[in-house]
Amino acid sequence: MNIFLGMLEGQAMLAFLGVLVVSGTIALRGWQKYRRPVEFPEQSPIRYLPDQTSRPVMPIIELSSRRETPPRR
Repeated sequence: MNIFLGMLEGQAMLAFLGVLVVSGTIALRGWQKYRRPVEFPEQSPIRYLPDQTSRPVMPIIELSSRRETPPRR
């Protein structure tokens, strides 16, 4: 290994080490991505509010097309 690194000088050695680190990182990420995924147990959702309310439903208010104007004084 020392003989191979001894042949490289200055920027060539820095570029070689950079390519080596980047390719090692890509290989590690690929290995982690394609290995068996960790299975998480299914958990039921935590509900803070009940599914249905105990209050009655509010009536729907409809707006009439003509508004009544109050009498002028």
